[in-house]
Amino acid sequence: MAIAAALSLALALYGAAPSLEVAYLRALELERKIGQGGRPRDLASWAHELAKLARAAKDSKAVSGETEALRGFILRGAERTLSSFAVKMHNEGKKHRSAQLFLLANGAYEDYLPLFPEDRKAYDLRFFHAELLNDNLNRYEEAAEEYTRVLRQDIAKMEPAEGVDALGFQPGQPGRWMVNTAYNAVLAYDEVAKKEEKNEARSSSDPNVKLPIPKAKQDLLAACERYLKYVPPGPKYASVLNKTAYIYYRYNHFDQSTPRFARIALELPEADDQPGLVAANLILDTYALLGEWDQVNAWARRFLEDPKLSGGKMGEDLRKVLEQSALKLQPRQTR
Repeated sequence: MAIAAALSLALALYGAAPSLEVAYLRALELERKIGQGGRPRDLASWAHELAKLARAAKDSKAVSGETEALRGFILRGAERTLSSFAVKMHNEGKKHRSAQLFLLANGAYEDYLPLFPEDRKAYDLRFFHAELLNDNLNRYEEAAEEYTRVLRQDIAKMEPAEGVDALGFQPGQPGRWMVNTAYNAVLAYDEVAKKEEKNEARSSSDPNVKLPIPKAKQDLLAACERYLKYVPPGPKYASVLNKTAYIYYRYNHFDQSTPRFARIALELPEADDQPGLVAANLILDTYALLGEWDQVNAWARRFLEDPKLSGGKMGEDLRKVLEQSALKLQPRQTR
């Protein structure tokens, strides 16, 4: 009540214009209300008002040490209150499986993150926001972009900034979400690409013509390449590499797809069984589409030399391919 009385007095003295003194008193009142709890919509409204006060304070010009101190008090209190509120709404949403609470949590993250992008909590909260967008709101493009922002924070720790002498750069340790955020970005961009693919029209059926790769697929490619570059090889490495290979294959960029499929089929230990077999078959399909039967024959021989690929049904199929490609080559050889 003392804060409310002081606020009323300040408003009477300063009028409607929110000076830092008035803003400070109002911020304290809002923090108290949010801390006491209440209906989620009311809490979200107060949190949003607090964020607006913090933004105004952050953008204001301090004219004295006293006003600078007031600005600091407003920002520190808002940072503490808004970060706590966003996570609380998110957790309550998961607990009650409430779409309304998820939307309120999203609004709270959107209030907090632009205000405090460099705060030590921002890394975690941005990842939580990406998870909310992806898992609970199914807003995959926004989620992918948010995951990518988190990953870029880790990349900045691992690599020198552009223009910095790399010899003097000491790489730091990435954050705890790097592996998850790199992979989740791939999955989120994959969802966007699948949706866009339904309305896709191919401009040519000629396998010799490289087709333009749509933006959604380019975004997915970039996410995959970041994963492959920065995440240590593990169980998901082959599947991510396969996504890149298949995009290039789909749009007839065979000079890019074939080396990637070859790595999956012949080099990656985690890619034996199905992924390796599929990759090997797609290399053979590539050269069959192009009518390059000498390459089909050469790759079939190479695959038959690999124990992972030469057994079972795949081995039988490879021997048939070897025979068929040899027949295709016979007229050329007898001329």
